[in-house]
Amino acid sequence: MDAVDVRERNNALMSVPSHLSEPSKEWMRELLDEFDFNPAEMKLLIIGADALDRASQARRTIRREGLTYLAKPHDTPRPHPAVAIEAKAQATFSKVCRQLHLPDDGPETRGGARVHRGARPIRGAVPAERRP
Repeated sequence: MDAVDVRERNNALMSVPSHLSEPSKEWMRELLDEFDFNPAEMKLLIIGADALDRASQARRTIRREGLTYLAKPHDTPRPHPAVAIEAKAQATFSKVCRQLHLPDDGPETRGGARVHRGARPIRGAVPAERRP
């Protein structure tokens, strides 16, 4: 495999998946612009973005349906299943960020504008300004 084939394969690996939400896509694009990821790191980054979306989806469900529901037959209050889904997704996102040495604050919004607090260099990753 020559250098051009390797570069094309790497570009394909570094594309942002279409199933992600816009905030997660933007978060990934910012990181891809700033760092070079190897294929294993890229897979972790996608897992983190999926977890971010899953937590956000669970949060919307909780907002719509509430933190608890009344379980039959005695109408006992129980935590909504989305509470556990949100917690697990947040833990997964945090774990991925730790493994990649990224801040685990994820994408944020301030005054309607997206803000990313910036990442520390990833072990073995090359910042964009030093890429060939």
